[in-house]
Amino acid sequence: MVNIVVGERNQGKTTRLIKIYEKINKGDGFVSVKRMKNGNIIGYDAIQLSNREKYPFIIREDYLFYNRDFDNWDNGVSLGPYRFSNKTFNIIEYKIEDMLKKRISPIFLDEIGLLEIKNCGFDKIFRKILLEANEIYIATRDKFVHKVIKKYSIKQINILKLE
Repeated sequence: MVNIVVGERNQGKTTRLIKIYEKINKGDGFVSVKRMKNGNIIGYDAIQLSNREKYPFIIREDYLFYNRDFDNWDNGVSLGPYRFSNKTFNIIEYKIEDMLKKRISPIFLDEIGLLEIKNCGFDKIFRKILLEANEIYIATRDKFVHKVIKKYSIKQINILKLE
């Protein structure tokens, strides 16, 4: 079963995934949590749900170029003003593969969207999750949900729409 938390930008998809994980008290995976500075989003950290380990994941391009904190940033794919860390993508893929080997369920992944529709981002590991996991929780935006369902031929779906 693929449980899809659906909402608009900044509507609380990540918070909902975290609350579901805390309520069912099982499984593992990753959520992307905003990194703020002076009230502005400067990026996102990937956080593993079971142990709260944090990995720098996404950074705003304008912040990256003017801040010495990110001198060793490993540029990966870009989307709009954001740059993604290849290193963190690799860590997440490795850890999720380990979760799948250990039959951890459910698997949580935040979020599946435009990058994955374009065969980037979590596309490869999400395909593996779909093949191997019994239960999955993902987040996606309203405007991408039907594209995600179609692209990945998801049949068993539970939509959790944020209002």
